[in-house]
Amino acid sequence: MRLLDTVGSRVMALIVSTTLPLATIASVLAWHSYIVATENSATRIINAAHRAKIDVQQDIGRSQISLEMFSDMGLPSSNIDHIARLLQSVSLNHYCSIALIDRNGKTLSSFSDITKSTIQCGGVSFPLSAGDKWRSISVVPKHQTVRLLAAGNISLIQVISPTSYTNAEGQPASGALVVVKILSLTTQSWDTRNAQFAIEANDAAAIWLVGSDKNPLLLFHSGDAPTPWPQNIIKRLTEDRKRNSIEDHFHDGNTYYAIVPVFNDINLVASSQRTASENYALHVFVARLLLIVSLLAIELLLVAFAAHSYLVDPLERLALSVAEWRRHNVFEPELPKAIPLEIRHLERAFRRATARLTRHETRLRRAAKQQDILIREIHHRVKNNLQIVASLLNLQANRISEPEAQKEFRLVRDRVRTLATLHRYLYPAGGVANLDIKAFLTELCSQIFLSYGQATNGRIKLVTRIEAVSISPDQAVPVSLIVGEVINNALRFAFPDEREGEISVSLTMQDTHCTLEITDNGIGMAQMSKNNGMPPRTKGIGLQLITGFARQINAKLDIRKDNGTSYRLTFEPAPSRKPAEGVRSLTETKNTIPRQVGPED
Repeated sequence: MRLLDTVGSRVMALIVSTTLPLATIASVLAWHSYIVATENSATRIINAAHRAKIDVQQDIGRSQISLEMFSDMGLPSSNIDHIARLLQSVSLNHYCSIALIDRNGKTLSSFSDITKSTIQCGGVSFPLSAGDKWRSISVVPKHQTVRLLAAGNISLIQVISPTSYTNAEGQPASGALVVVKILSLTTQSWDTRNAQFAIEANDAAAIWLVGSDKNPLLLFHSGDAPTPWPQNIIKRLTEDRKRNSIEDHFHDGNTYYAIVPVFNDINLVASSQRTASENYALHVFVARLLLIVSLLAIELLLVAFAAHSYLVDPLERLALSVAEWRRHNVFEPELPKAIPLEIRHLERAFRRATARLTRHETRLRRAAKQQDILIREIHHRVKNNLQIVASLLNLQANRISEPEAQKEFRLVRDRVRTLATLHRYLYPAGGVANLDIKAFLTELCSQIFLSYGQATNGRIKLVTRIEAVSISPDQAVPVSLIVGEVINNALRFAFPDEREGEISVSLTMQDTHCTLEITDNGIGMAQMSKNNGMPPRTKGIGLQLITGFARQINAKLDIRKDNGTSYRLTFEPAPSRKPAEGVRSLTETKNTIPRQVGPED
């Protein structure tokens, strides 16, 4: 059954097709408002990342410019404290360590703001041991270099600037000026200047610096920063480096991330959770979607109930009443009063049509019964008439004194009996039936043996190998007559002088072709001609009939005459038709017989 075969399914399809566009438009509008809200989150975190990037780059840039200025002036190793104080004043005391290093990495002079065994910078205290690590470099670079350092959760920047200085002997030498400072982004000043970022982030925002060989360093956080650092950020950074991607942004659940490059291989990562307005937009989207789905479902249920009650149910009852009329010839539909006028008109039209059809079927049944009786009577009379003709021929043959004439009468009698037997199989007492070729040929052969006073297992044995092949009545008549003619000839001429032997009849099916083979192991047709055991050429029509019948069914006929006689016919079975339409009369069969006379009977 197809999907839209019933009235109910078509009504539901019509309802859905009219309401679905409105529901789709409402869903798209709700989804659009949600997308706008989420895009605001992404835009906000990207802008925050760029503001932080600018602050970090400006902070590092000021340190680089200051170091380049002092490096170009040439530095006396004995006056490093004075230079360090100048740098501290320029950076607002954000330098944690300032040191002059020779080309071998040895510290010549250093300066740190030490208070109570701690190093002070940017309002943050560090242990004294940290200073040695900050000043330690293995090789003096040829160009100014910026590195990322970590002191606990504090992000530090190490700037190494190549310079020349005057050593203790008063000789110029090459070295480097190494400064370590805390980024201003970690101080309260950035919170104040970018307070909007922290407030909108709903106390759950953070900014990190991360290098290719460093763990992420937290620069700023509002609320609880994610700990440990999410693995999806590390995976995303690794993929961005492989793709040489400059910037990236994405979200993981309720958290939005933005990645921007700062300098060298150091990236800045900013994160922020969904804000209250964004959560509200999401909730509104879900509520609208549920409301749309609920209203659509309620509407479909109500319309489906109404359509079933006032349209589908009356039609189904009408269809059931028609089916009941077909079984019992009674058409009495029980339809509710509140049905459409069109269905009521349809019910009246059905009532009139069923009444007419009932009367017409009654007349047809009466006519069919009469026709069946007539056909049965015709078949019965044909069968009786064939039997009467065969009996008359037999009586006439018994009254004839000439042996040759008597034989010819008996041959005609056997042919009529063959047709009578075939007619009995094609038209049994119950009416028209498919031909049981196996049972028919077996009975036909036994009948011919009995007419010659031979038992099928006596001096001449009968061997049958017949498959259940379906052939049409058009082919059944020639096949039966061919079998009758060949077996008659074999019983008459193939076994003279009480010779014992065997007659074999086989009917097989191979692929699309049927093979009928009738063989005897008698003396053979060639030997019969030598012994004058066969009638003259001008007498008998046996072989002529066999050739004509084979041509009628378009069969290929092969006759073997030595070491017995074998008839082999190969033909293609025709599609089965009603026997009443397929059987030809004996007159039509004889009309197909060629005029040439065969060599033997």
